[in-house]
Amino acid sequence: MKIALIGQPNAGKSTIFNSVAGYKSVTSNLPGTTVKYTESRVRLNGHIYDLVDFPGTYSLSSANEAEAEVSKYLLTEKFDLIINVIDASQLSRSLPLTLELLELKIPILLALNMSDEATRKGISIDSEKLAQILGISVQRTVASKNLGIRDLFILAKEVIEKKPESESAVIHCQRDVEEVILEMETFIKDKFANVISHPSRFIAIKLLEDDEYYRSLLIHQNGAVLSSK
Repeated sequence: MKIALIGQPNAGKSTIFNSVAGYKSVTSNLPGTTVKYTESRVRLNGHIYDLVDFPGTYSLSSANEAEAEVSKYLLTEKFDLIINVIDASQLSRSLPLTLELLELKIPILLALNMSDEATRKGISIDSEKLAQILGISVQRTVASKNLGIRDLFILAKEVIEKKPESESAVIHCQRDVEEVILEMETFIKDKFANVISHPSRFIAIKLLEDDEYYRSLLIHQNGAVLSSK
C-alpha cells in the first residue's frame, strides 16, 4: 500500500512520518529535479506500507518549484492513499490544500494534527461533521506526543480497502464559477480525452488559474495552443 503524506509546512507531517519510519528512510530527489522527498517501507499493525513524505506544500500550483513537482508526482505515480496532515489550530488556512487534493480523485484521509494546540486555543472542531462535508475520513492526532498515530494507520488501511465503494465529495464553487469550470472541463474532454489521464475537473481549474505547467502539458501532448485569455 503506497501512501503519500502531504501537508503545509509545520503541520507535523514529517513528525508523523518519523514516528513510524524511524531511521529506516531514504531521501531522494523527485525525478529530474533538486526537490527532495523521503520514503520508507514500514510494518504497522501487521501490514506493510510504502510511505512517501513530500516537502511542505501550500498548494498544488506551479508557482513554486517544489509545489509543482509534488503535484506532478502525485498525478504520474500511483498512490493508494493521501494522508493530508493539517494543523487543527489553523483550520481555515489548512483546508484550501485539502480542497485541491480532493480534485485529484485519489482516496484521502485527513489527519487533524496538533489537536491539543487547537484545544488550548479554545478551538473545537466537529470532526464527524467535517468528515461528512468533505466526504473523507478524519482522524485526530498529536504527532509530537505520538497520540492517534496507530489509529491513523488502522483507518488508512480501511480507507484503502473501501476505495471502490466510496469517493470524496466535490466541493462546488459559486454557480457562475462552476459554469466556467464545466465549460473548460467539457473543452478538455472533447480535445484531450485521448492524451490526458489526469482528472479533467482538476486540469480545468488549473487552466482557469492560468497555471503554466498544466497549460504547457496540454500543448506538449496535443500541439494545441491554449491562450491565457
